[in-house]
Parts: sequence; C-alpha cells; structure tokens
Amino acid sequence: MVSSIGGNVATNAGGPHCLKYGIITKHVLGLEIVTGTGEVVSVGGKAADRPGYDLTGTMVGNEGTFGLVTAITVRLLHLPEAVKTALASFASLVEASEAVSAIIAAGIIPAALEMLDDAMIGAINAAWARCIRTAPGRAAHRARRAARRGGGSGRESRGDLS
Repeated sequence: MVSSIGGNVATNAGGPHCLKYGIITKHVLGLEIVTGTGEVVSVGGKAADRPGYDLTGTMVGNEGTFGLVTAITVRLLHLPEAVKTALASFASLVEASEAVSAIIAAGIIPAALEMLDDAMIGAINAAWARCIRTAPGRAAHRARRAARRGGGSGRESRGDLS
C-alpha cells in the first residue's frame, strides 16, 4: 500500500485501518497552509482538542480548495504489542459480512479488514501476475499456515499468496 501524509490530509483518506484508528482528521493536530493569495496560515497546533472552531478539521479533506498544505503536525500512536493476520474464505459476501458483524459484536475491533470478491481478486492477479486462489479449502490452509507463523513482533505476518 502506498500513500503520503500530504495526500491523506488533502483527501481525508483513511484506508482499511479506519475502523480501529479513525480517519486522518482524528490524527492531524495542526497545519500550515499557503492560501491562493500567498498568505501563510497556521491552524491547530501541537495540543489536541484546542478551544474554538475546528479549522484544522475544515482544512483536512478540502483537496486544496482553501489552500495548499505545506506542513502537518500529527498525533503519533504506540505500536500494538502484537499483530496477527488471518485469511478467511466465504461462500458469499453476505456470509463474510455476517462474520465481520459477529467479530465486532464480540468486542474485537480489528486494526484492518478487507473484503475481496472474485472481481477484485481477478484484478489483483492481473496486476501483480500472481495467482490468489479462491477455493475455500486452499484459503483455510493458507490461514492456518499464516496463524502458525505467529506475530507478536509488532509487524504484520503475511501468508504466502502465490
């Protein structure tokens, strides 16, 4: 996955980690902006929850309409103690959606969730010249193998997708 902080701020993008960590607006504390007239304006700062209007929140996601962002102050988070990756295969999007609902209902808030249907897997295979199989038995085998490899290093463990 490739992205830049500037691009995320301009579009208020978040990606698959939004469920647990929130969108980029939550993590931007302050901005320096150059307006269309060339004026340099600072909004926000180093402290979270400043009094007054949320001008930082207004600027995040404006895609350059109000000015160009030249500096960004962000909130940093601690790395998680462990990261585990799981891969599951479902017969339908409805079953996959129900599984996600059950996970969240159990009080587990995953750092990221991605759902890939056959069309998306086909696009990935075409773009990366890889062969991600969609057969449920093979996916379950890869998920078990990835789980055995563990995690716990604070880095994501990945199963072999080839």
